[in-house]
Amino acid sequence: ASLGTTRINGEPLDLLGFGVGGWAAVTLYVQILIGCTVLVLGLIVGVRRGIVSLKPLQRWLLRVPKVGACIEKICMARLAWVLHLTLNVEMDLRQMVPLALRATGNDYYQQFSPSITKLVASGQPLHVAFGLAGPFPVHFIDALEVAEESGQISESMARLSAQYEQEAQASLRTLTTLLGAIIGGIIAVVIGAMIIRFVQVVYLDTLNDALNF
Repeated sequence: ASLGTTRINGEPLDLLGFGVGGWAAVTLYVQILIGCTVLVLGLIVGVRRGIVSLKPLQRWLLRVPKVGACIEKICMARLAWVLHLTLNVEMDLRQMVPLALRATGNDYYQQFSPSITKLVASGQPLHVAFGLAGPFPVHFIDALEVAEESGQISESMARLSAQYEQEAQASLRTLTTLLGAIIGGIIAVVIGAMIIRFVQVVYLDTLNDALNF
């Protein structure tokens, strides 16, 4: 019965502010909900089938403050760990480099695979190839250089991977706290707007209609 509630002047009670009331408002809400669900599911299916590319998103996220630094640490941790594993076995560096870069899971770093592989094939050390080919973190390049010069590159990459992993976890905790605060703020704003809308429609507009009736 409340869905058919009207104001004193006979107009439908519009709590949502969409210009509709009653069952029309419920129908609109359901349509929006179904549309959002279909959109999300469509994106998921598109990504899995390769129809929708996440490459632009991956590159954009690296430029976002805090988020980019966290993603970079995760990628470098994976890269260092694969270098640690592959340098323990007999593998051609021209095969190892693409494999290590694919392990980052990020197209931004994978795009440098051909140039790094070419430099390594020409006889350049790994730290020189990574340093010349792309904007890899200075800390990573320096650690790779020291590791190559000391002859303990596999062990050094294992330690570097663990270090990046710890830093990434710390960054993730910070991001989680920040996102929690942002989401909480958004929810508070939405609830506040709904309360203001409710007060306006149920009390102020009703009072105004009564005075003008």
